[in-house]
This record gives sequence, C-alpha cells and structure tokens, in this order.
Amino acid sequence: MIVPYTEEAQRWADALRATERPGAIARKLQRFTVTIPRGPLARLMGAEIIKAVGEHGQFLLLTDLSYYDDTALGLVTRDPRDRMEVENVV
Repeated sequence: MIVPYTEEAQRWADALRATERPGAIARKLQRFTVTIPRGPLARLMGAEIIKAVGEHGQFLLLTDLSYYDDTALGLVTRDPRDRMEVENVV
C-alpha cells in the first residue's frame, strides 16, 4: 500500500491515478509503501480510507493521512480511541 506522506509522494500518487503506463511512477513510490495485514486492509478499504488506483486498480493508496502517524507509529489501523497507542501499530 502506498502512503503518500510527503508532497512529493502525493504528486507521484496523483500522477499514478492518471497514467496508463505506471511502471516508472510505481518505482518512485516504492519507498512510500508498507505492508498491511488482510483484516485491517479489508476494514480500511470498506471505509474508503484505502482505495485501489491505477488503470486496473493494481495499486492501493492510503487516501486519509490521519491514519498515518509520522511521529514513529506509522500506519494506524484501528480507531486510536479504541485502544492504547502501542496496540495500534502495524
């Protein structure tokens, strides 16, 4: 899944949505990718927090950056109000 947490990554993610040939753009976005377990992935996709993008929907993009904590936690997959911080880290 792509987490566009910088302006540069957001520009590349926008370009990825519009291109028919995503190879070079996808390579530039590699450093902004994370792995996410199926359960949290299904929940976040169902809530449209993660969306499939690209001509064939082959890329997953985090569209709500409030689920990304850049202070070292990374991707927050549960509502932070439900559990302690340490339980929200993937």
